[in-house]
Amino acid sequence: FFDAISHEGVLELGQLCDVMYTTYANQRGLWQSRGVPLVRWLPQALDPDLETPAAQLRAEERCDASFIGSGQYPHRWSVLTAVAAACDLRIWGANWDGAPATLRIAGGPVVGPRFAEVVGASAVSLGANAVPAQDSEYASASDRMWKIFGCGGAYVGPWVEGIETMAEHRVHCRWYRTIEECVAEVEALLGDPEERVAMAARGRAHALAH
Repeated sequence: FFDAISHEGVLELGQLCDVMYTTYANQRGLWQSRGVPLVRWLPQALDPDLETPAAQLRAEERCDASFIGSGQYPHRWSVLTAVAAACDLRIWGANWDGAPATLRIAGGPVVGPRFAEVVGASAVSLGANAVPAQDSEYASASDRMWKIFGCGGAYVGPWVEGIETMAEHRVHCRWYRTIEECVAEVEALLGDPEERVAMAARGRAHALAH
């Protein structure tokens, strides 16, 4: 199970299985207490055959930063609003109708090769947690991070305890603890294109190696 939020039918399916894997380490006890017999932690990952740099980019989509994800989670609006005030941030995904008007919604969901195109057209690719519970999950990392690594993007995402067991700060990506840190890391990468490209290359090599 790959989400911080429970969904209808997940418990019933888990109870039917010999083993259930969750991408959130802290959820093992939760699902076991609900009657799932054996729960193990399996972090998110990328598909090395699908998550690759785009062969061609669309000039009109070039921007300072982008976020790809769903918009029905107010928890992520504040950090995105702050970044949007500092640079050209474009957002892709579903359910952004209720989000602040200051956010530039560039389009709907992007899947398959389109994901790589959006990442490639963005100088920086952002991560932002959907719900507060994710902020305290051990080594909580969406597959967005790995997909961006695979597509050759420069990733800036939220720090949580244990996350550097997945990727190192200022080696493979940049982590932020506060909204102000997020804006600062984005601006630093925008001001240093050479390091931005080098970091993205290190991130991609790291993801493929592991």
